[in-house]
Amino acid sequence: MRGFLSARRVGRVAGGGALAVGVLAAAPASASGPFDVYGAGARGSAMGGAMSSHASAFDAAYYNLAALTLGRSALGAGIVGTAGNQAIRLSDRPAGYDIPDLGESGPAIPGDQRLRQRDDTDGIGPSAILYGGAVSNLGFERLRLGAIAAIPLATSAEQQSHFVDEREQYTTNQLHFELFGARFEHATLMLGAAYAVTDWLSLGAGLSYMPSTSLSNFVYVDSVVDLSEIDLNVGLSVPSSFRPNFGLLVTPTEGVRLAMTFRERQSLLLKGGNEIQVRGLQDNEEFPFVQPVDIRLMSSPRQFVWGASWSHRDLTLALDLTYSVWSDFRDTHNDDAGFSDILTPRVGAEYAFAEGHQARVGFVYEKSPVPEQTGRTNYVDNDRIVGSIGTGHDWAFEASTLSLEWYGQLHALVKRETVKESGANADGTYPVCAPGVSTVCDEVPDDYIDSVTGRPAASAQGLQTGNPGFPGFSSGGWRGVLGVEVSWKF
Repeated sequence: MRGFLSARRVGRVAGGGALAVGVLAAAPASASGPFDVYGAGARGSAMGGAMSSHASAFDAAYYNLAALTLGRSALGAGIVGTAGNQAIRLSDRPAGYDIPDLGESGPAIPGDQRLRQRDDTDGIGPSAILYGGAVSNLGFERLRLGAIAAIPLATSAEQQSHFVDEREQYTTNQLHFELFGARFEHATLMLGAAYAVTDWLSLGAGLSYMPSTSLSNFVYVDSVVDLSEIDLNVGLSVPSSFRPNFGLLVTPTEGVRLAMTFRERQSLLLKGGNEIQVRGLQDNEEFPFVQPVDIRLMSSPRQFVWGASWSHRDLTLALDLTYSVWSDFRDTHNDDAGFSDILTPRVGAEYAFAEGHQARVGFVYEKSPVPEQTGRTNYVDNDRIVGSIGTGHDWAFEASTLSLEWYGQLHALVKRETVKESGANADGTYPVCAPGVSTVCDEVPDDYIDSVTGRPAASAQGLQTGNPGFPGFSSGGWRGVLGVEVSWKF
């Protein structure tokens, strides 16, 4: 049995290598993550993303495909730079909770033998994202086709799965921002079409592209006592998957627009498994040993957006309400995270202070969908407040217009303090870590028998946990964003 467990450990290592290959292969494009947090295009980013009712360029491919009918054919590109200081700070662990050394047969690796010491987490470093898009009517008066794409140029973010309970002590031994971080630092592609059914009604439909990855790995272990040598073949396929998006735009009266947008949920999936053969265990009834792989990265929730805008002379005011269905969110290991659905308001204003020149402001308040993490799990997220400003400048050349726009944003992650509850049973004991246990749990059961004395081990009494989030933590910080865009409308 000991050899079998070693073989499974080898399988985990092999699976990890295959997962890395899968992430690299799938990285070229994914869901709408960067646009969800930073906005799409300079105008929308400066107005807090409140654009579903009046996006008029390639940004409508994200905000509301039906709004593609509001603008002319156009080409544009921009660059976004981000930097900040997000951090997770772990509370000091009191003495007496570390996992003791109970010998080779102990139920867990002793706390002082971790490969990495429990440590704080700093947020992602500076990044740069290049984006661009286009709109064309293909010669049809009421039809528009549009697309928008973003590509990271420089980023320190990593696409990495992680455990949200005590298992993470054996990998990074840190906590990780669940929704604000590497999820937004990846390539994105969205495209679609819109048709003006009447002068007051437009409809749009499109897709966002996300590759998935299928893994089929073959592992052969020649010796269970020398795990440094294994034979590995990696099987990898990258089928395409698409998320549908829909939009509606209504203009009931001059100066007033109403909008509705739907975006389906999407994740980068890595699914498959490792087939593990271990010499010497071929007579085992479970031979070959199969280890399933089911990883989800860069998830975007299902979203419903309702928007309205009012324009009068030189002033435009806009409001968007985004309902994000986080309740069906699955974490990176495909476990139900238990998040809540949220409603996010976005407001924006634009004022033409001179002919061809506009000033813009915006505001966003996004409540975290993550409940208090007083138990076993350590999902880390914060309420987010965003303020934005920007300007736009247009120069007409006969039937064409050249535009130069810029914007800045400040994202404040509202500080959040987490204190773990004891999780103790009525008799003072602690539940043993097992599937279905949601409270802080004991990794060394009180009834563990010392193999030398034949009695319950004294050091096993009480709570022993290597959970990196115990006994608590705090999170918060900020991120600044600066972007510039050039476009040509014709």
